[in-house]
Amino acid sequence: MQQVLSAAQFFDGFVWQSNVELLIENGRIADIRPCRDTPQATYLVPGFIDLQVNGGGGVLFNNAPTIDTLRRMRQAHSRFGTTALLPTLITDQLLVMQQSADVIAAAVAAGEPGILGIHFEGPHLSAPKKGVHPLQHIRPLTEAEMQLYLRKDLGQVLLTLAPENVAPEQIQRLTEAGVKVWLGHSNASAELVLQALAAGAQGFTHLYNAMSPLTSREPGMVGVALTDSQSWCGLILDGLHLHPLAAKLAVLAKPRGKVLLVTDAMSPVGTDETEFDFFAGKVTRQGNKLTDSSGALAGSVLDMAAAVRYAVNTLQLDLAESLRMAALYPAQALGLTDRGQAQPGHRADLVQLNAQLQVQQCWINGEAQLATTPAPKVLVPMLILAVLFFLFGFVTWLNGALIPFLQIVCQLNEFQALLVTFVFYIAYTVMAIPMSFLLNYLGYKKGMLAGLLIMAFGALLFIPAAKIAAYPLFLLALFMLGTGLTILQTATNPYLVCIGPRDSAAMRISVMGLVNKAAGIVVPMVFATLVLTNIEQYSADALALLPLYDVDAVAVIGIHLVCALTRVARSAK
Repeated sequence: MQQVLSAAQFFDGFVWQSNVELLIENGRIADIRPCRDTPQATYLVPGFIDLQVNGGGGVLFNNAPTIDTLRRMRQAHSRFGTTALLPTLITDQLLVMQQSADVIAAAVAAGEPGILGIHFEGPHLSAPKKGVHPLQHIRPLTEAEMQLYLRKDLGQVLLTLAPENVAPEQIQRLTEAGVKVWLGHSNASAELVLQALAAGAQGFTHLYNAMSPLTSREPGMVGVALTDSQSWCGLILDGLHLHPLAAKLAVLAKPRGKVLLVTDAMSPVGTDETEFDFFAGKVTRQGNKLTDSSGALAGSVLDMAAAVRYAVNTLQLDLAESLRMAALYPAQALGLTDRGQAQPGHRADLVQLNAQLQVQQCWINGEAQLATTPAPKVLVPMLILAVLFFLFGFVTWLNGALIPFLQIVCQLNEFQALLVTFVFYIAYTVMAIPMSFLLNYLGYKKGMLAGLLIMAFGALLFIPAAKIAAYPLFLLALFMLGTGLTILQTATNPYLVCIGPRDSAAMRISVMGLVNKAAGIVVPMVFATLVLTNIEQYSADALALLPLYDVDAVAVIGIHLVCALTRVARSAK
């Protein structure tokens, strides 16, 4: 299967190229060549690689180590540009570790997209630096765990441990077998950390967090991490785990290529989940902060795209370097040569970004992960239905609302009334288009507020305009009411015409828009009737003016129904 992707700016992992297109064949990049037409994307970059993913999409790997959990995690994170990840198992009992390993082995054997292997974060950690890891499961490394780590069917294996709990001989045995040993959750002295590095340890898990700090007389794990030129360091750039200066210090201190981005993401990523079970307790979300019952940080709701934006906007790092920290450097840390960069022959793991570095599309092995555009077989009948609904609503609106008003109140002939109505309707539609783009940028909550405020101002103008028969004021009020409702409708359904990810959140938003639009017919019609029937000169024509308030809502409801049905059909696939 062939497909062509194009971009105004393409980053291959090393340099930028302008106006190029990529030929994708059988999941790999076959060719990179000058673009023949207008580029489809602003930025096209290598897919992000996350080495520390505890959960996402409403599931936590520890709580449900299954293939379905892996798929939900991958789907949730692919919305934010992650094309490959290491599912991460937090400190747990041996049985859960074995079950998780079996699931990973099955996923690797089946070629499950985006699953690289497994990251065991614990259980061989330091109790004083355990963070939210369960104390009852922290333990030294035994032969049972050693045999688990040495399995050859797990893909990439990364193990985070505290060097005070694991002997250098054990670290050497692990690294010689291909296990990537990283240090973290440790209160070790600098000497112990240096011994672990000499034994083969290669990196540091979420630098600064849960590790012995740098002081004037005891450099600790942080001091060794910052001064060792060979090891990698992961940073959680969510604005909560690190002060920006601490993050920037790490980037400046380490050689280029040795600092990479991780999320330490938990189950709420990609959902509106505010609370989830975590061993015997619960973790609560407040904004972007996750804490346990004691108030301690418990992972994050960070995604890789947000981490890249933080690196660019807050740390003021170069975009190219920020993208390398999210893709190339993680791949190099795992020794992967066909990921993290976009060269001919490499996997077609790619991310499309807009000018604000928001993810627009994501491809894993050349397969699009986000349902931003319906399949052609769905799109064509949808467009036909949308046009029919639009024409039906337009004709209904013309005949039932504004034309009678213009003829009766303003004494215009039929042609003049039709011309004025047509101009107004075009202006109304054109006005709604930029507002729709603005709302999709601001988010539906601010959009709903904006729509309600505009409708409120329109309602305040409506009554005096009707009473004094002031046509310009009445038209302005009508315009504000209609525009406000359009904004409200757009805000509650930013995925109009089936644009958006196939998830429950999009379905809920679509239903919200449908209900809102239905209510938008009844309420203003009643309102208009109450106002107009109390005005003597209009009483005879009140019925003709009932649909005054956005009768084309009928058309939009039809579009909403098509969207909802299409989403249901696609979600069932």
